[in-house]
Amino acid sequence: MGQHEGLHLIPGRVRRFPDAMHDPGMAGHTLRVPQIGWNQLHRRQDDALLEEVPDGAHAYFAHSYYCDATDADAVLATTDYGIDYPSIVRHKNAWGIQPHPEKSHTVGLRILANFMTMVIPTQVDL
Repeated sequence: MGQHEGLHLIPGRVRRFPDAMHDPGMAGHTLRVPQIGWNQLHRRQDDALLEEVPDGAHAYFAHSYYCDATDADAVLATTDYGIDYPSIVRHKNAWGIQPHPEKSHTVGLRILANFMTMVIPTQVDL
């Protein structure tokens, strides 16, 4: 445990959510860390990974850390949990996704199918 340099696939740093965060939409409401539950994906740019995933789609999250991407062009989607953080990133041929696609129902299946379509030269139908 502790700090590690990582693989340098996505430019940025991994940060832990602060222990006490306040929900700006609900006065006096404290957000729990880790974030566990459903939250929205806010699309920031188009990418084949997010084809047919609507802006504001809900996905399932379970995490205490987030990617603080230093390259804004790498950020495909953000999520608001006390702070607006990158939840889906891409740099060259490396993708990172914070939510759990396997628990995110049709949105997660669509993301996985899109990924398979990008890396396997055949159509993936759901």
